[in-house]
Amino acid sequence: NCHCHSCVAASEFIDNKQLGGLSCRNSTGGAAVMMYPSNRVEFTTDLSENGESLLQFITVDEKGVPYRCYTKCCGSQMNNAIFPQLIAFNANGVLNLDGNKHDRGDVTNIRASFAFDEEKVPERKHKTDPAGVLFGLIIRLMNPFHPKKFDKRYKELFPDKSETETVPITWEGDQSSATKKDENAPESPIEDMNNSDSSGMSHDC
Repeated sequence: NCHCHSCVAASEFIDNKQLGGLSCRNSTGGAAVMMYPSNRVEFTTDLSENGESLLQFITVDEKGVPYRCYTKCCGSQMNNAIFPQLIAFNANGVLNLDGNKHDRGDVTNIRASFAFDEEKVPERKHKTDPAGVLFGLIIRLMNPFHPKKFDKRYKELFPDKSETETVPITWEGDQSSATKKDENAPESPIEDMNNSDSSGMSHDC
C-alpha cells in the first residue's frame, strides 16, 4: 500500500469524480497496488472503440510520470503506474484464476514519510522503499532487453500529453527540500519481491 502524495492524490482525484467505479484505495488510506512485468500481461479486450480510447489517463502535475488511468464507462481506476516494462494494477480489482478476489495478506504500508499525515499510516509500515524493492524496480526499468514491452504492443497505454487530465500538486509547501528532491524521483509503487498465487502477479504494495 503506497502512501506517497502522488499515489494517494491520484486515487482521490479519480474517486472525487464519483463515477461509481472501483477505487484503488483501501482501509489503510493508501493506494493498493500489484505490479506485473509487461511480458506477463495480455489484455483480452480492446482498449479502444471506434478509434476512441476506453481509458482516461491522468498525470500528477503537467510533467508528471508515470501515467495512471481509469475507465471512462464507470470510473474504475485500472492502474497506478504504466511503464514500458511493467504495470501497477489496482489491487482491489485483481482476481485469482478461480474468479475469487485475491487476498494479499498483511502488506506493508510504504512511503509513510511522504504521506499527507504520517501519523495516520498504520503499522506495518516503512518510511520509504525497502532496498530490495528499489533494486527490483530498477532492474526492470533499465533492462533494454526486457521482452514484450507495453509501448510496442499497446500504444493506447501511452497517449499524447494533450489527452491526459492533470492532478494538481497541492503539497509542495509542506515539504522540506530533501523531501521535494525524493518526491521528484521515479515513483516506486511496489512493496515486496514475493511471488503469489494470483495469475501473473509479481509484486504488491
